Amino acid sequence: MTSYDDPWAYCARLFFTRLLMFVALSLLLWMGVWAALLHWVFGADGMAILSATWTVLKGAELVWHVIFLQAGGLALLLATVVYLLLMARTRAAKDTRVRGPRLAAAASG
Repeated sequence: MTSYDDPWAYCARLFFTRLLMFVALSLLLWMGVWAALLHWVFGADGMAILSATWTVLKGAELVWHVIFLQAGGLALLLATVVYLLLMARTRAAKDTRVRGPRLAAAASG
């Protein structure tokens, strides 16, 4: 029995897989934006970035929590834009796909 035999299970698996990939991409971008911010604005190196991240996660001043969450919000926005562009690209590819005999029969008739 293949995954296509049960369309609801296939749909659920596809949905949760894409949701998991979206969350993973968002977390990866969050840490990337946070590291880039600390590196470019404050000139922090790798160990300083890890130390600052650990300090913020353990409990720091409210300002640093806000900056950390703003980096997460920006990462979520970037991940959303990436997914929207991928969906638009997929739709555009489906619209231009040639389906073989159906188009040939319609063109000749």
